[in-house]
Amino acid sequence: MRARAGLLLVIFSVCLVCLAGCAAKVPVNMLKPARHHEAAMARTVAVLPFEGREGQEFASEIESVLGSITLDGKPYFTLVERASLDKIISELKFSQSGLVDSGRAAELGKMVGAQGIYTGTVRQNFKSTSYQDNREECQRHEEPKDSKFMSKLLAKCLEYRRWTVNCTKNVLNLTCNPKLIEVQTGRVIYTENINVTVQDDKCDDRGAVLSRGELLLNARAQVKKRFRQDIAPYYETRMVQLMDSTDGISSQQAADNLAIGITWAQNKRMDKACELWAAFPAETAKSYAVAFNLGVCAESRADYENACKLYRKSEDLLRRPDEEITAAIARASASARSAKKLSEQMKAGYQSSAPAVSSLVDDEVPAGPSQKRIRR
Repeated sequence: MRARAGLLLVIFSVCLVCLAGCAAKVPVNMLKPARHHEAAMARTVAVLPFEGREGQEFASEIESVLGSITLDGKPYFTLVERASLDKIISELKFSQSGLVDSGRAAELGKMVGAQGIYTGTVRQNFKSTSYQDNREECQRHEEPKDSKFMSKLLAKCLEYRRWTVNCTKNVLNLTCNPKLIEVQTGRVIYTENINVTVQDDKCDDRGAVLSRGELLLNARAQVKKRFRQDIAPYYETRMVQLMDSTDGISSQQAADNLAIGITWAQNKRMDKACELWAAFPAETAKSYAVAFNLGVCAESRADYENACKLYRKSEDLLRRPDEEITAAIARASASARSAKKLSEQMKAGYQSSAPAVSSLVDDEVPAGPSQKRIRR
């Protein structure tokens, strides 16, 4: 009975290794710092209308992007309420062009308790071109020599039908220039020229071409994605190669954990995989594969210093050059150099946050040089 149980365990282990496959690649989410550090440090912000066609609508979408960002289960930005902002703009009679001015925007920001004010310009250009394309279709083939499929397929065409179809090419270019004004200094601490071109090209016999509105939605989505990565830490999904060699593992249970962990990782459960790989430190102390996979775990947690140590340990245990390990060391080292920025961005704003404008209804607000003091 005991021998049979041992045999079943061996068969189970072999099946797990087969399921895991050789050098499985898995998607791993890695937290990256915002591309523009100063923008990420301004955590209480307001969004003013953008200048240009549909600028108000686009500003609302930018506001939605800012409001949707959460990290560690908490909203990353504190947004000034739109109703309160619109009320002050109306009472102070700020013009649309005046809102884009850095000085005026900073003045407004101080009134609403914001650290930064987002504004900018948006431009779009749409062009639709009509043209014709040629079509042809064989109407009559020569008789095939036999009934085989290839003979029928290769039979010479003796008569063609030719015609033209109407086609349309739509191209939309969207240029957005968002900027963030630091309220305290009136300085522009973030500005970027985001240019996106989208197009669609179809003929009448192959479906309807995407309209201007549909192309605009696609272009806006690309602009917002780039803007999102500019102004706050973001997750980047990378395909990372795991290692499944059992070399250096001194117990069967630890070897099973390696294979089971890879299966969990392939099912997007890195948390469970990392728990399994770390369960038997003594039995896996000489395993370059476990050391490497634990390095992936550390990298996915943004613990880049420990990831570098584990990748180098894996390299030392393997005792020969390996492309995957070399690439992992370079990747984690580059991330470690930007870890300070990421840490600062994650901590900024947690100690103090500006009060919501709606809670200051009875407070007086200092007015600008040409404005009276107003009460909200």
